[in-house]
Amino acid sequence: GRTNYPQREVQIPDVEAHSLEIAFSGAAVTGIVVDKDTDQPVPLAFVSAAPKDKDAPRAGSAQAGADGRFQLDAEPGEYTLSARAEGYGTANLAVTVAASGLSDARIELEKGLEIKGRVVDASGQGVSGVAVALRAGESEYGGTQTLPDGSFRVSGLAAKPYNLCAGTELAGYTVRMGLSPGGADLTLTLRPASRVRLLVKGPDGLPLPKAWAFVTKLAGAFISVPSMGGRGPTDATGVTEIPTPAGALEIEVRNDTYKGTAKVTVGEGATATTEVTLTEPVEKPK
Repeated sequence: GRTNYPQREVQIPDVEAHSLEIAFSGAAVTGIVVDKDTDQPVPLAFVSAAPKDKDAPRAGSAQAGADGRFQLDAEPGEYTLSARAEGYGTANLAVTVAASGLSDARIELEKGLEIKGRVVDASGQGVSGVAVALRAGESEYGGTQTLPDGSFRVSGLAAKPYNLCAGTELAGYTVRMGLSPGGADLTLTLRPASRVRLLVKGPDGLPLPKAWAFVTKLAGAFISVPSMGGRGPTDATGVTEIPTPAGALEIEVRNDTYKGTAKVTVGEGATATTEVTLTEPVEKPK
């Protein structure tokens, strides 16, 4: 398998060359990911550990080997281990990591459900290479791209409602809210993209360059909007313009230091303008 070590925040001095030594003192967490129905190992599953205490240092992550076994590092404390793999739903396991570590954690994955269908243009022709993004709640994501005939399939989903957004700036967008996996094939018709022009200011009220904006909610529900074809961060005057689907949007804007939220409603194919001041500090990784 493959192990990713925990993140550490370091200060780099403004010098031509600098030597840095980073020590990882966490305890080893080992275990296996298996198929819940067959009890067979699930190869190449991705496993991560989220601390119960949000102020605790972030733990590492790992990819299981062909035998389903994994190892990652974490500081002593309480964690939720999460595992996911192609064709399976995500599974969570609450664990306590002692100073000596944790061995033989067992995470059971269930075969996931799927959402599938076809993305078409206004004439009913399938559209190739369109990004399809799914979101369930604040933190669960999924996605794929359409095939040459416009068809798509996202598997390994849990039995819960998902919000779907597919499209690009040039092709337009299509949105479906509250989709239940396992249903009939979908036919999703692209509609003209809208745009939101943002003026972003910092806490001092001055235009803020190098801030990024992305849609987080549509009609009050979490959604992921594919960013293919979108523009970059704010320019020197604090302005950026992003492609979006039509509707009542909530847009998060942030740079490395501050973040903020803008709410705006935009019509199909139209451009809306709004302003946001970033005042909330961005939490740094521990």
